[in-house]
Amino acid sequence: MKRLKPTIQDGKNLLNYSVLSGGDGSNLNAIAIQISDLFECELNISYSLKDSKQSLICRAISAKQNINNPEWLSEQFSAYDNAPENIDLLLRSIVKWGETETFIKFANNLSATFDTTPTEVWDAFANSFGYHNFLEESKIIEIQSTHFEELPEILSSRFASILIQMVNDDTKLQIRNRYLANYNGTDHFILEAEISSITNAAWSNPDYWPLALKSIREGYSRSFAYNFDPSRVYSDDFELPLIIAQEICANSDCFPVDILSVAESAILADIGKSVAPVGKVASDNYWFTER
Repeated sequence: MKRLKPTIQDGKNLLNYSVLSGGDGSNLNAIAIQISDLFECELNISYSLKDSKQSLICRAISAKQNINNPEWLSEQFSAYDNAPENIDLLLRSIVKWGETETFIKFANNLSATFDTTPTEVWDAFANSFGYHNFLEESKIIEIQSTHFEELPEILSSRFASILIQMVNDDTKLQIRNRYLANYNGTDHFILEAEISSITNAAWSNPDYWPLALKSIREGYSRSFAYNFDPSRVYSDDFELPLIIAQEICANSDCFPVDILSVAESAILADIGKSVAPVGKVASDNYWFTER
């Protein structure tokens, strides 16, 4: 059966249905971007993201086609207004279709935009990003050591936390150390990015554990309960060092319950190693052998 190609009108109809169903601006932008991935337009269109005369689908397709065009994107940053839905569409488009060089070249613009984004827009954006990351739909951008020379010395904590979610593990730690090591806010998305980058590094290199515990404790003191990555906890390739488990249990009021539970299990497992199996004790002591 031949697969029918969707039309722009199909996209418009779906968005109209979403509006009637009560979708807000942020959700509609997310839907429009996902729909736009279905289209391969033969003609290039170049609409401004804030051009309300054009349909949301057309603006999203325009973003897909032009987001890595420096001239077009510069115009979007210089022309964007404070309308939450337009800010949201701009950020979502860059994260969805932006190439590594686009992130680097426009790092200052992105940093400033993320910093001035209203809290409700940021929260919706971060929640959506986390959802796609959970589904493993987020993309990976390759930031090399030479790119760090081009990045600004100071970067928005919000933008840094997004970057951490989009790079490989080694680069996550570099971004964390450079931009989030001294973060003292309470934003859960940022705290998750900061703590996970150093904690996941600690599973591979125990030297990082003291710093990881410090981050976990500080996050917990700000009402953020971090949980260990299950892929580390339940893998034979990783092990919570006994001394770290003991420190967690000795300061149980400073750590989330789930982490305390993992630490207690590690200590019990270590104790179990030193306890001789009943069968061996019976054999060594000739329990069932007539003498």
